Amino acid sequence: MINKTKGRLIFCITLVVMNVAFIWANSLMSQKMSSAFSQLIGRIISLFLPGEGAVASGTGHGILRKIAHVTEFATLSFLLSWLCRMLFEEKWKYFVLPIGVGVVIASIDELLQRLIPGRGPRVRDVGIDTIGLCLGACAMWGLTALIRRRKEKKNELH
Repeated sequence: MINKTKGRLIFCITLVVMNVAFIWANSLMSQKMSSAFSQLIGRIISLFLPGEGAVASGTGHGILRKIAHVTEFATLSFLLSWLCRMLFEEKWKYFVLPIGVGVVIASIDELLQRLIPGRGPRVRDVGIDTIGLCLGACAMWGLTALIRRRKEKKNELH
């Protein structure tokens, strides 16, 4: 039987690999396919928002794609932070390593787009991805602090 920590480690690594595969698979889509996928997601989101479907077309489409970048990379950073918490004692690594590794993954993501006709790398997208990486690392940092406080309060009661 796998012990609890080893099981969590394997689970976390699996989620990181799946997240990176999702990010890179989206970058390897043709421009037409990527645009159609974004529009489909925009239409689905518009079903839940008031208004005339601004997310599915025009300016909303570009904003949706940037939100997707931030979300993908915030998730990646959150997972990498969790992984670092399991692997390292030094707390600074929980924040710095996920962002550093994430920037490398974001850079590779943009370079992959050079392989696809009609698409290309953008430094701005790496910057947007980095914002997501920082948000994900901060979310893990905050969650960790919250869990630690709850444990301390629970110990005070006993």
